[in-house]
Amino acid sequence: ISTLQLTGLDGADTMTGDLSVLAGGVTNLLVDGGEPSASGGVVADSLSLTVAGNARITQSGDFGSGTVDQAGAVTVDYTTLEALNIQSNTAGSTLTIRGTNGGDQIAITPVAGNNNQGRVWINDGTVMTFNTTTDANFGTAVLQGRFGDDHFSITPIVNVNITAEGNDPTASDTAVINAVADTEFEPTSS
Repeated sequence: ISTLQLTGLDGADTMTGDLSVLAGGVTNLLVDGGEPSASGGVVADSLSLTVAGNARITQSGDFGSGTVDQAGAVTVDYTTLEALNIQSNTAGSTLTIRGTNGGDQIAITPVAGNNNQGRVWINDGTVMTFNTTTDANFGTAVLQGRFGDDHFSITPIVNVNITAEGNDPTASDTAVINAVADTEFEPTSS
């Protein structure tokens, strides 16, 4: 078996996958949350992933869709998810989160009351939360705007280094840093 598929139906669906223990030969996990059913600010369809080390999430231009790759041998393609939770088994891992091919609004902020846990929004797509267990192994978050006019809102997260890359075209990308005590900045041009 090279492909596994998880399919939710109507209503709230909670799915979990541990990519670090999937049987050899599985290279693709397809996840379909089913009909979106978030209402009143309550998240309905969610996927919780555990990866062995580093990972990259690419948000699609379609609502609730994207890809998780560079997480070992398995690529995850998801659709119609309101929430994606991701955790790494390896300390000091890097989580790269990429925007769409167009202009994006990208925000990263800590989750209240949870040291080292962060949440990322790209436009009105899937809400991504990382370091969702006490291990908090993602020590670096790299936000990549990719193409278009990208706008970043960054609030520092305890023990997580955050890098924002606007990419092409760079002249129109912006960043707002919501500084807190002991925040270090290292601006560079690209």
